[in-house]
Amino acid sequence: MQISWTELPDVTILIRRSQSGDPTAEERLDRLVYPHLKDLASRMIRRHGDEDMLSPLDLVHDVYVGRLKGWKGAVADRGHYIAFVTNAMRNELIDQARRAKAQKRSRPSELQFPLTHPSELTYEVILALEQEIEGIERADWRAAQVVRLRYYAGCSWEETAAAVDATIKMVRNDWEFASEWLKKRLGRRRF
Repeated sequence: MQISWTELPDVTILIRRSQSGDPTAEERLDRLVYPHLKDLASRMIRRHGDEDMLSPLDLVHDVYVGRLKGWKGAVADRGHYIAFVTNAMRNELIDQARRAKAQKRSRPSELQFPLTHPSELTYEVILALEQEIEGIERADWRAAQVVRLRYYAGCSWEETAAAVDATIKMVRNDWEFASEWLKKRLGRRRF
């Protein structure tokens, strides 16, 4: 069962107390968000569909220990925290994809966007998708974030809207813009 970040009690107070140096707030925040981090990692790995992928627990550990150390100055509230964590996990998966691609080459396959099966997110597709999302980001930062949250993390419309501090309608419009961009650039591309 998927855990929704929107059902998570508002952690903004804990974030702010933790940023002020309150060690009990940081510990409470860690306990509160840990199940959500594991669920997010499971969703991301399930969407990737590669058996060589890290386990969800390994992904959470690698991201939490290696990438989330600097979160205190980077987030202001729950939505920023969700986006920060999602991007940290996405970056870890992209780094792993680059390492794996350097080690092996899989046979080319044809991709038609939008992706319909999680197993279509091969290492090559992740790298190509990220390259195109970076292009979207130059045109519209929020639309790029929407794609990252929906594709990599499998966030619902509500979770995505909370993470980018926008309405669901705005997020859907961003998704349409980004989807058209990706269809034009990734549709029927061979990997």
